Amino acid sequence: MRKAVIAVVILFVVLLAGAGAGAAFIWQRIHEPYKGFSGGEQLLEVESGAGAPAIGRRLIEAGVIRDQFTFRVALWWTGRSQDLQAGEYRFDRAMSAVDVVERLASGNVYARLLTFPEGLTIQEMSRVFESRGFGTAASFVAAVSRRSSARAGPSPIAWTNASQNFCSSAAHATSRPSAVG
Repeated sequence: MRKAVIAVVILFVVLLAGAGAGAAFIWQRIHEPYKGFSGGEQLLEVESGAGAPAIGRRLIEAGVIRDQFTFRVALWWTGRSQDLQAGEYRFDRAMSAVDVVERLASGNVYARLLTFPEGLTIQEMSRVFESRGFGTAASFVAAVSRRSSARAGPSPIAWTNASQNFCSSAAHATSRPSAVG
């Protein structure tokens, strides 16, 4: 009887130690900074409507997250699996899986500013847009046309000085190149 009690206690201690070691490994894994991509930065587009599994695959392919297990545990740990937001994200350094999830949940997207000098025509602005790598001149003109036809009021030239609203609309209406293929 005494040997059975000792065996149960030893088994309990071993299981407890194993559970502790496993928890420590998982905690370390989701908090350890990781950078599996070469070069200075990685741009990643998270499409609207993409679920957590698809986003995880994109992060792994881009070398931002180590593996699916790490991503899923980081989602569980943070409780943010339903909060991931669409947009273009820039990763330029090693980050922990928890930090990556928090960035995606906060919507801290990579903003590229584009300012047009006053007085440019739509065609001139489209060439600036294309030369700065935001997309093609034709996609810019198409975005402005969609915006103009949906908007009653002044001509497109009159409202281009409200650059934040205009650039945001034009940039979201075009496809931008992504480093993830």
